[in-house]
Amino acid sequence: MIMNSAPKVTIGILLYHSRKYLPDCLSTLRAQDYPNLEITLRDNASGEGGDYEWVKANHPEIAIKKGPNIGFGAGHNALIRKATGEFYACLNVDMRFEPDFIRWLVEAVQKDPEIAVATGKLLRWDFGGPNQGKTTQIDTVGLKYFRSHRFEDEGQGSEDTGQYDTAREIFGSSGAAFLARMEALKDVGYFDELFFMYKEDIDLAYRLRWAGWKAVYTPKAVAYHDRTTANLEGGGIFSLIANRKSHSQRVKEWSYLNHEIMLRKNYSGFSWRVRLATAWYQFKTYIYIFCFERYLLKKRAELRALMPQIEVRRAALKRRVAPKAIEQWMA
Repeated sequence: MIMNSAPKVTIGILLYHSRKYLPDCLSTLRAQDYPNLEITLRDNASGEGGDYEWVKANHPEIAIKKGPNIGFGAGHNALIRKATGEFYACLNVDMRFEPDFIRWLVEAVQKDPEIAVATGKLLRWDFGGPNQGKTTQIDTVGLKYFRSHRFEDEGQGSEDTGQYDTAREIFGSSGAAFLARMEALKDVGYFDELFFMYKEDIDLAYRLRWAGWKAVYTPKAVAYHDRTTANLEGGGIFSLIANRKSHSQRVKEWSYLNHEIMLRKNYSGFSWRVRLATAWYQFKTYIYIFCFERYLLKKRAELRALMPQIEVRRAALKRRVAPKAIEQWMA
């Protein structure tokens, strides 16, 4: 049972031409049974007559600010710096939430002072479909991490048959929906703003792990996500090609560049098995890009230009655990 002294949770959501999702997202957040919430929104330049105006007209009690489109990480950092809660719920707008979603996340984080992040069972939301669009298809139950430094959303696309009904520790959470201890976010420096969009959640999970923090999954916290960009790395070569064809060039450019930034920041001291697997994956990635998406090679120049900033961040990482503590999470 939640006591009246429940710690405050600040919910942070970014908007960008999100008008169609706002009624469902905000109504299910307003219906949360957790007693100590503040909801904060930032409109990343949706334009006049859009998201900002709709929220002001329909939910004047919700704090919202607007500004230029500064990306996912910087946008959430702006909300985090203004947050007054002990916990920060980083949530996507293209979601609807069960009434006890926040309550179960708070309970999961509070079980251990070393837990930085908790996430729940995110299922696919068929926006506009029957039964309020709720499905039994898994969207994510956390980040799955391979020796090759390939990452994917665990369970994505599979049917929920109870295989993820046990609470457990995970490497980290997808950026779609997680609750974080503010103390932990401050410890590692929030999201890295070198990442405009994509892979910033992996980088944050990595840095929290290096700093000795934990992440957990609880199946009791359920939400539904209308994901528009699926994993760009998983599957065999033919499914990979088919999947990547559905994504824009800009998305693939962000994903590729940010993966390289994340790797150069966090890759350190691993065993020969990890080094070999990572080198082989990098080689295959290069061959794939050379054959099918040669335009991505231009991002190498941008990566070189960013190396001084990357090196500063790499030197500032708080490495409180040995590499083998990170390797244990690799599949």
